[in-house]
Amino acid sequence: KYLEGGKAAGGQLVDQRLCPRISEGEVRMLMVGDVLQMMIHKKPEGGGLSAVGGNSAYTYYKPGSPEYAKLEDDFVNRDIPQLMKALEIENDPLPILWTGDFIPVDGKEPGSTDYVVGEFNCSCVGISKFQAVCGGDKTLADVPDEDYYDASKLTDLMGTTALKFLRAKNDPRQNTLMPSPPDAKHKCAVIQF
Repeated sequence: KYLEGGKAAGGQLVDQRLCPRISEGEVRMLMVGDVLQMMIHKKPEGGGLSAVGGNSAYTYYKPGSPEYAKLEDDFVNRDIPQLMKALEIENDPLPILWTGDFIPVDGKEPGSTDYVVGEFNCSCVGISKFQAVCGGDKTLADVPDEDYYDASKLTDLMGTTALKFLRAKNDPRQNTLMPSPPDAKHKCAVIQF
């Protein structure tokens, strides 16, 4: 059905090479705007091939960690600027929270590893350190202190990045009272941020 009617009818096929080393996991670059906040190695559990859906073990790395130094440098300093230029968005801000997920592949030199992009995601990115309490009866109070601290660093960075984006647009609506629109149907007040 994907090819039915050809290109004119919206038929499509994406040809992506098989990356058998996906079983080793993928490396997520967790970005806030143009800042790398952390790297997450997501390794499938139970012999699976996919780290999607929470069925994986997470190992967290800070920017500058030697395990992924080359991947980090290539992605942040070379790939992102090239992609932005190719997409003609080099003068636009990147999303506040987004990821680049990378799959290991055999490198050109025997025994070496390169990485290919599995996906870029800015539509449903979770805050990994809070994931354990998503859904059910658990709340943020159930997050271990160390995870809460790490996740708070991420959300704080997201907030300061959002303010930076607003200030860059010279948006005057930052903790100031704005006049109500003349044709407002409802009136409300923001009591607390």
